[in-house]
Amino acid sequence: MLNIGFREEIEEILKYAPVEKRVFLFSATMPPFILSIVKNYMRDYETISIKKQDIGNEHITQTYYEAPRGHKFDVLMRILDINSEFYGIIFCKTKAETDEVASKLSQRGYLAEAIHGDIEQAMREKVLNRFRKREVSVLVATDVAARGIDVSDLTHVVNFELPDNPEIYTHRIGRTGRAGKSGTAISIISSADVRRLFFIERMSKVKIVRMQLPTGKEMVEMKILQLKRDLDMLAQAPEGQNYLELANNLLADKNPSEVIATLLYKFYQETLKPEHYKDIVNVSRDRNTSDRNNDDRPQRSQRDDGMIRLFVAKGRLDGFENP
Repeated sequence: MLNIGFREEIEEILKYAPVEKRVFLFSATMPPFILSIVKNYMRDYETISIKKQDIGNEHITQTYYEAPRGHKFDVLMRILDINSEFYGIIFCKTKAETDEVASKLSQRGYLAEAIHGDIEQAMREKVLNRFRKREVSVLVATDVAARGIDVSDLTHVVNFELPDNPEIYTHRIGRTGRAGKSGTAISIISSADVRRLFFIERMSKVKIVRMQLPTGKEMVEMKILQLKRDLDMLAQAPEGQNYLELANNLLADKNPSEVIATLLYKFYQETLKPEHYKDIVNVSRDRNTSDRNNDDRPQRSQRDDGMIRLFVAKGRLDGFENP
């Protein structure tokens, strides 16, 4: 609550609270601005903290996909398609990006809605209620949803944009893998994000594994396999028997294969053709990746927009300070 802009309201409440009171403050991190409130309003307080090595959640599988920035949304759709039971949160950095991603997903048939600070509290509650009831399977959010939202059984958390620090990353992925259940955290990064991802990995003391994006051919194979599974499951449902007469009438003067082909086109359009999927080239992977003892990490210096990034190891002790 403090992190998303309610500090003034909380301080106002504490100002009028009785002097003699019991106050408990819970936070995955304790940045200086929160500590200042502790010192002001919690007199003889005690701090209980976990060890740093316990910060990782062994129930969360942490992975990432790398692609040029302009292809991030295509990567996201491919992630959703290969995880047919996806029920999770997609984190964006800005409110505008959150609205844009949610809108694009909805246009493509995904059950997605957005939530961020510009949406009124009453509407936020409605969106969250639909999400909890699984009327919405994809929640696109800014970090307003990283704290204080309790939704059970989320399968995935996706970082469409990486956060600025490891603490926020920990908050985000902590929405899944709760109460002993497993979950998956996926980050979509461009070459410009690689250094930040490795910093998060180092600080969190976990391995974030690079994944290979499925090709168009592999996507079609997975969709066909899922279609067969769905048909097998639906064939066992007794409700299907109610449509046998209609099915026989439709097939009376038509070729069954042509009828099925027509239905496949109607509901799947071009998504069952490999050429429908863009050829997403990992720029860093195509270059010499022999650095870092030939591990799975791409090189860091070259960005996918042709720019070169330089890093200078200088700071406050060297006389570099903010104005």
